[in-house]
Amino acid sequence: KKRVHRCWMLAGRSTKTHHCCRRCRCSPRALPPLLLVASFVLFYFPTRSVIAAGFRRHVSRGTAGYHSFRHVWPRRSSLSMSSARRAVGCAGGARAVSTTSASDLLELEAFAKNCDNSLVRDLIEEGPVADVRRPREVKGCHFTRVEPEPVPSPYLIAASPSCAELLGLDPKETSTAEFLSVFSGNHLLPGLTGWATVYGCHCGGQWFGQLGDGRAMSIGEAIHPKTGHRHEMQLKGCGRTPYSRQFDGRAVVRSSIREFLASEAMGSLGVPTTRALCVLGHEEKIQRAWYPESKEKSEFAGRPHPPQMLKVEPGAVLCRVAPSFIRFAQLELFWKRDDPENFFKLADHAIAREYPWIKEKVEKKEITRVEGYVELLKETAKGQALLIAEWLRVGYVQGNMNSDNTLVGGRTLDYGPFGFMEKFDPSWSPFTSDPAKNFGFLNQPRAALVNVIVHAQGMKAMLSRLIADEGQDAKDKLDADIQDAVDGFGVAFKAHHETNCRKKLGLRKHDPSLWSELLSLMGASDVDFTLFFRHLAQASVASDPNEALKTLADAFYEKPDQDKWKIWMARYMGIVKEEGRDAKERVAEMNSVNPKYILRNWMATLAYEAAEEKKDYSMVAELLTLLSRPYDDQPDAEKKWSRLTPEWARGHPGVAFMS
Repeated sequence: KKRVHRCWMLAGRSTKTHHCCRRCRCSPRALPPLLLVASFVLFYFPTRSVIAAGFRRHVSRGTAGYHSFRHVWPRRSSLSMSSARRAVGCAGGARAVSTTSASDLLELEAFAKNCDNSLVRDLIEEGPVADVRRPREVKGCHFTRVEPEPVPSPYLIAASPSCAELLGLDPKETSTAEFLSVFSGNHLLPGLTGWATVYGCHCGGQWFGQLGDGRAMSIGEAIHPKTGHRHEMQLKGCGRTPYSRQFDGRAVVRSSIREFLASEAMGSLGVPTTRALCVLGHEEKIQRAWYPESKEKSEFAGRPHPPQMLKVEPGAVLCRVAPSFIRFAQLELFWKRDDPENFFKLADHAIAREYPWIKEKVEKKEITRVEGYVELLKETAKGQALLIAEWLRVGYVQGNMNSDNTLVGGRTLDYGPFGFMEKFDPSWSPFTSDPAKNFGFLNQPRAALVNVIVHAQGMKAMLSRLIADEGQDAKDKLDADIQDAVDGFGVAFKAHHETNCRKKLGLRKHDPSLWSELLSLMGASDVDFTLFFRHLAQASVASDPNEALKTLADAFYEKPDQDKWKIWMARYMGIVKEEGRDAKERVAEMNSVNPKYILRNWMATLAYEAAEEKKDYSMVAELLTLLSRPYDDQPDAEKKWSRLTPEWARGHPGVAFMS
C-alpha cells in the first residue's frame, strides 16, 4: 500500500514528505562531513627506453605517422577475429540488439537477489581493519569490502533502458525511489555487497606503485535470468575506499554525464566498452579543479593548459557495467610484489570471467596450465588490438592509456579526458597532462602495444616460476609462446584496421597508398573527420571529382586545396569504377562503419551545463536517444548535431582540451 513517511536519505535533512510504494529502508546514520579537497593534475613522464630486451623489435622509433602503421607491424597472415569479441554493447563489431522480452526482466528486489558475486567468492579479501577507509598499502589480497558512503537527496538524471535490459532489470524500475536508494549507494539490497579492488599502474612502461578503486565500488554481479550472462555493476563517486589516498571518493555531474553518454554512445557504435546503467545527482557539493566559465581569452591564449581554479560542483554517482573490471594493472601489482599465489588466483578468475573456453581446455587437459595462461595473454593482446582499431575507425581518443585503464576483457574503460576527434589531426589529444601526445590519435596503437609488452613481461616472469624445474626446452618454448602473444597484437591490429580502412572507403580491397595519401591530405586540410567519411559515401557515386568535392564541401572548416583533392578524388573514383561494385551496396557498407553522429565534446558540454545550471536533463535524454542510432540519418537532428564544431567551442578550455 502507498504510505507517507519522512526519509532523509531521499530528501536530505529537510522536512519534505515522500510518497513511496515500497517499504522504507532508510538508515539513521548521519552524513559524513563534507570533504572539500583540490584535485591534482597527474603529470606523465614520457619514456623512450621502457621496453626490455626480447621485445625491442616490436617498437619502432619515431612517431606513428599517417601511413596505416605498416612500418610498425610484422607481416603475418590474416587473423580471424571471430573469437576476439562477444556481443551486446560490451562487445565490439556488432551493434547492441536486445532479444529480451519484458517477461524475462526482473523487478529490483528479485534482480538483487539473483546476483552472484563470483569475485568476492573466488578471490582473497583483506582482513578486518578498524577503519576500512583509511588510506594504506593493502597486501596479500585482491579486494577490500567497503560500503558506499550515503549521499543526500539522490535524484535521477538519466538511465539507459538498453543497459537495464542487458542486466536483466526491468527498465521501469529506474523510476522508483528504491532504485535511487540502491544505485546512489545509500542502501544495498540483499544480494548486493560493496567491494573495491587493489591494483597498480604502469604509465608508458614506468611503474607507479599501488593505486586501486579510489572512488568506485562494485556492488554486485548481475546474472541475466534468461541468458545467464554476467555483468558486474560498479558505482563511481560513491565514497572513499582504502585506495582514495587523500581524496574524497566523489564524482561530479559534469564528468558523470560525459561518461554516461560516452559509454552508451560507444556501445551503439559497436566499439568494445563498459556500459552505463544510470547517472544520479545528489545535493552534496564537491570541489574540483576546472576552468573559468568565462569564454574570454585567458593568459594562455587558447593553448591547452591544466585547470586554473577550484570550482564547487554538484555531486553525482554513475553506475557503470561490464562483464568484468579486471585490469592489466591488477595482475601487474602481484607481479611487482612477487606474489605468484595471488597472481595466478586472479589470472584464473580472469579466465573464468572473460575467456571460459580456456578454462575448459585446461580442465579437459587439451592444453597445460601454463599454456592456458599464455592463451590468456594472447586473447588480451588481440582484444587490445581490436579495441584500438575500433577507436581509430570512429575517431576516438582515450586520453589516458595507463595500464590501470586497460581491461583484460578488451573494453574502453574510464572516460576521463577523452574526446571524439572533430578537425582531423593525427596527433590530437584533449589531455593536457600529455603534452608530448604519446596518447594522441595515431599514437594510440603504439601506446597499447607498450601496455601489452609490459604485461607480457609480468606474465613471463610469473610463468617462469611454474616451469623452473622443467629444463631449457620448456623455458625456450615459453619465450617463444610469449613472443607469439606479443606478435599477435600487431597481426590482429593490422588485419582489423585495414578491414576498417577498406570499409570506410567502400572498397573490396584495401589500398595502403590510397589511404596514406588521404590521411596526408586530411592532415594538411581543415577537415572534420566524421563528416568527411560520412559525406564520402555520397561523393563516391558522383559523376566526376568536381561534383564529388561539392558533396564534401560541408566537411571542411576552410576551403581546401582543390587541385590536390581533385587528384586524390580522381584516383579514388577510378578504383571504385574498376571494382564495379553495386553503388547501393557500397554506400550501405560505408554508412555502416562511418557514423553520422558522435558525442562531440561541445555536445556533452551543453548537456552537463544545462543539468548543472538549470537541473534540466532533457538534453541528456535527447543525446542518449540520438546516439543510440549513430549510423541512421535522423534528418530532424542533422542541422543541430551533425555539424562542424561551433565557433565558441574551438579552443575553449574544458571542451577542446581538459585534464
